[in-house]
Amino acid sequence: MICDLCRKLLAAEGIAPPHGALAADGRPKKLRPVMRRPVRVFRYGCIDCGANWMLDLDPLKPADSGWTWLGNARSILEPASALAETR
Repeated sequence: MICDLCRKLLAAEGIAPPHGALAADGRPKKLRPVMRRPVRVFRYGCIDCGANWMLDLDPLKPADSGWTWLGNARSILEPASALAETR
């Protein structure tokens, strides 16, 4: 179940500040999507509800930056990791 603070973040458009229960999960990474400039990717986990989040920041196009809710998955690149944890 997602907490109220995460629900508000899910409804936010663009770059919203992380709420107080989000804890950084590791160091930021630089990711280069196909045919795009590199973006910085930050991972967070909610201490209250356990939801995982990814924040991607595009320094040249701030309007393209924003939050991605990952649910139980640890990474957008490895969505099967959520299934492996439940088995």
